[in-house]
Amino acid sequence: QALNVIVGNFVPPEELQTVLAVPAALIQIVTLSSAYFLVVRFLERRRNIHELRTHWARGLVIGLAGGATAFLICCGVIALAGGYRWSVVEQPDLGAIAAGVSAAIGEELLYRGIGYRLMEQMFGTWVAIIGSGLVSGLMHMANPGATLWGGISVALGGGMLLGTLYALTRSLWLTIGYHAAWNVVQGPLLGIPVSGYEMPAFLHATATGPDWLIGGEFGAEGS
Repeated sequence: QALNVIVGNFVPPEELQTVLAVPAALIQIVTLSSAYFLVVRFLERRRNIHELRTHWARGLVIGLAGGATAFLICCGVIALAGGYRWSVVEQPDLGAIAAGVSAAIGEELLYRGIGYRLMEQMFGTWVAIIGSGLVSGLMHMANPGATLWGGISVALGGGMLLGTLYALTRSLWLTIGYHAAWNVVQGPLLGIPVSGYEMPAFLHATATGPDWLIGGEFGAEGS
């Protein structure tokens, strides 16, 4: 609230949320990352955080490329079936991009970094993949426009897929990159709601198909 008042003295009201979104996202990233390191260091008593130190640059690049490609393919199929058409509206919004990236980092630290790893230690890899995926889908059920199928879709195409990628690579950087690219391409670039949340975008997507094709208010993730 104090930040709103201070920045509001220099920024027009209609631009205030965009300006504040970037520092808010950075604060969220720092807070969640610090919490993760505290959990690993003092609860798990680990000094080597291998999931964030192993081939981080390669994992991030592969994840970014994979997430962007995967969503473009999914969206292309929907568009070819008559689900979307686009028009250019404005420049990409840094606040929306920051929000998409911070959400990806936070969810990957929570669902894969903590949830998946603890489930795997107790019950094994397959239970961890399925369990962490189901938790991810369940948490998205509170989002705007969420449906039962939307939650199942997130659990399968998001949670279990990312859990499998982590099981194969043991790299949180890869899953963070994949998740971040998926969010940014979907929302700030193509103008499609991200798990029910609409963002300022470079393109304006007009949905022209039935809900089973376009995902309804939830967006392409519910398709």
